[in-house]
Amino acid sequence: VGTTAMATYSLWLILPPAAETLCRAAMQEASGLALSSGSSPCPSFTPHITLVGDICHEGDPRPSEEMVSQLTETVKEAVSSTLRNGCVIRTRQTAEPMDKGTDVWNMCVMLWVDADEALSKLRDKIIARIGLKVEKRQFRPHISLFYGVLDFERRAAIARTVNEKFFLKCGDLSFKLQKVAVVESRVQGYDGIGDWKIVSEIDIE
Repeated sequence: VGTTAMATYSLWLILPPAAETLCRAAMQEASGLALSSGSSPCPSFTPHITLVGDICHEGDPRPSEEMVSQLTETVKEAVSSTLRNGCVIRTRQTAEPMDKGTDVWNMCVMLWVDADEALSKLRDKIIARIGLKVEKRQFRPHISLFYGVLDFERRAAIARTVNEKFFLKCGDLSFKLQKVAVVESRVQGYDGIGDWKIVSEIDIE
């Protein structure tokens, strides 16, 4: 169950059009399979890789517009000093089921992403400069394809199907990072997925 509170923010790595289209098709397939098995479909969201999550300005009286502006400028500065030679995102070739229980978002099926050194440095620099409370979870970059309440067997079945229909046919999914987005959420957890809102975008040269 989600809780309504002040806005929190996340920084997303946005997929290029071809990868986004492929992931959206896999996401729709996964939701259809869950629905046919009696579970709820996944709320709609933009496929992405979370770079930094749960950025909270608790105790900071500034309005949301100022927070978004600060986050945008922080990302720009960190990118300019960290990614001088760009950054290639290397995505695993097959989707996998979440192997242990669920988290607050009920994450079920995802594509894991190799944590490039440049990407980790970018994340560390942003966190160091941001001056705000952020998530404490270990950085495990991935593209989520389905959130919901499913046992492991159904998660695994969905992963097998989307692999056969989409990912095993598409070849290398790696791409050069081109855009980072600042995302606002006012309801935490699974209940807030459908309300994730991109409020700023930063182009990567």
